Amino acid sequence: MYPYLEEFPLVHVILIHYFFPENEAPKSRVALCDFIGAKMESELGIRFQYVPLRCEEKLIGEELKKHNRRLMQVFPSITGK
Repeated sequence: MYPYLEEFPLVHVILIHYFFPENEAPKSRVALCDFIGAKMESELGIRFQYVPLRCEEKLIGEELKKHNRRLMQVFPSITGK
């Protein structure tokens, strides 16, 4: 994804990464995902947003709503505000 964003500077990506609770990922893998997501956000600014979801499947909608509020602050052109 990183090379793609470098090649196409007008593209914005929101990566939603859902961690299935029943497939518990090792803490080191979760930490690596968070690190790389934060690094890409730092390097690419508002062009890349990493949204990790660690919740039960029935709570995905609620978690996305929380992130949506943050994303709409980052992307005001989408909301027209």
